[in-house]
Amino acid sequence: MRQHCKLGAITLVLAGCAPAPGAAPSPAAPLTLAEVRAIPKVDVHAHYERADTVNLGALQSWNARSVLVNVLTDNRLLEKGENMRAVAAAHPDRFYLVTTFDPRPIDDPSFAAKTIERLRGEIARGAKGVKVWKTVGMEVKDARGRYVQIDDPRFQPIWDFLTEQRIPVLAHIGEPQSAWLPLDTNDPHYGYYSTHPQYHAYAHPEVPRWEAIIAARDRWVHDKGIETRRIPAAEVLGNLEGVLCGIVAQATARLPLHHPASPDGPPPRGDLGEEL
Repeated sequence: MRQHCKLGAITLVLAGCAPAPGAAPSPAAPLTLAEVRAIPKVDVHAHYERADTVNLGALQSWNARSVLVNVLTDNRLLEKGENMRAVAAAHPDRFYLVTTFDPRPIDDPSFAAKTIERLRGEIARGAKGVKVWKTVGMEVKDARGRYVQIDDPRFQPIWDFLTEQRIPVLAHIGEPQSAWLPLDTNDPHYGYYSTHPQYHAYAHPEVPRWEAIIAARDRWVHDKGIETRRIPAAEVLGNLEGVLCGIVAQATARLPLHHPASPDGPPPRGDLGEEL
């Protein structure tokens, strides 16, 4: 699992920790280890395929749940989904399922209908979300040899279906800008691209530029100049690990809410891989 720039990889649900509206802030005493363990936590990005790879004891002792996310990394899409479903079924109090779909048959006239049919079955069997991975934008091509971007209208029936079902989309579109630059041992993403050269776009000049991929992502989510928004009511959970790691300002500009940096803290270094 990638260890860099995992914004939101561990989400602490701090219900009731905020002061009441209008209340003056007061210095908080450091939490004890027992208090930290008691805080509900959700690991929102895990890929456990086998029960014997899960440290249930750690999840239980830290009051944590985990979201099992399926992605199209190889041709084992269905197999991985079944494996993750088995893990979640064995421990329903600890796991949520996020499924995905294969975008490669996008030229098939029945692509959207077949995808919706399969997703309907996945949702019926417990999937709580749908993941879209960076293969959209960086790998998948259509019959004309064009890279398929996330705002491609052939996906629209799928987004409409997920909207109707109130199923959120977890979108990892693109890569940090470092992927389009020469390898640099001082870069926080060096470890990944030096061992996963297929995603080092600098070595693959045919891959669309970062700006083009992010522009498509922004149109998909934010474009109001068309008759119907790409995802009219569906919730899109942006995985900034893949999208906007490289520039903190770009990431915060795209977040609906963000907390300004503390004036007493260190100055930002400009890359979420270093900030987190």
